[in-house]
Amino acid sequence: MAHGIHPQRSAAFKMLFPALDGEPGPEAPVPVEGRPSGRETILLAEDDPGVRKYVREILERHGYTVLETSNGREALEAPRQHPGPVHLLLADAVMPEMGGLELSGQFQAARAGVRMLCMSGYSDRVWPQAETPAGYIQKPFPPAALLTRIRTLLDAE
Repeated sequence: MAHGIHPQRSAAFKMLFPALDGEPGPEAPVPVEGRPSGRETILLAEDDPGVRKYVREILERHGYTVLETSNGREALEAPRQHPGPVHLLLADAVMPEMGGLELSGQFQAARAGVRMLCMSGYSDRVWPQAETPAGYIQKPFPPAALLTRIRTLLDAE
């Protein structure tokens, strides 16, 4: 047998965890040092469940409240069920039914002043050559790039 592995033998492991006094409270988000964070509410419209989860976790870890939707039609309805303001719409540019660009137009008509950030892996299908707006981020993106772009848009006058 290779490397001394014996299938007939067993092993025991002991795991020790620190004691907790009282009931656990809600965990506050712990931003990664040096990355922008915030307290605003972001409406996320993304049809891919894996990407949606990835983005939501990044944003929540950095203090943002996330309203999560899987398409443009849900995104138009979501603010009606949320009691507070929506500060930024973060939408996939290419989604079934209603993409981020159409969603942005309809959302802006209903809620003027909400910032918009479109994300896509298909920039050539969304904007003509080199005309991508500031409110755009190319997929895939690292967390720091997303957080910086969001903070820049939210802090713009």
